[in-house]
Amino acid sequence: MNLGCLLPLIDEMPGYRQLIEALFSNNSKKSGVEQQVVVLDEAKPYLLAALHRESGWPMLVVTPRPEGAKQLQDQLLAWKRSLHLPRTRFSPL
Repeated sequence: MNLGCLLPLIDEMPGYRQLIEALFSNNSKKSGVEQQVVVLDEAKPYLLAALHRESGWPMLVVTPRPEGAKQLQDQLLAWKRSLHLPRTRFSPL
């Protein structure tokens, strides 16, 4: 299932527009300002796919468990088919 056609709907959400403005403003680029947001687990793949669509930047997503990484990968592929999603397993130090 390809849900990518729904990605433009997020552009209408004021909170998303505020996040985009904060992330891409000249001040945050110069100062390296960190943005923190609280997102429901169910909405994370949608937000990540939308941010990737908006920025085109490479993204690093870290999950606490390998099962969570696999689940997120499957969900992201539903939103954006053209993602390159390598899986690497790391052991805690």
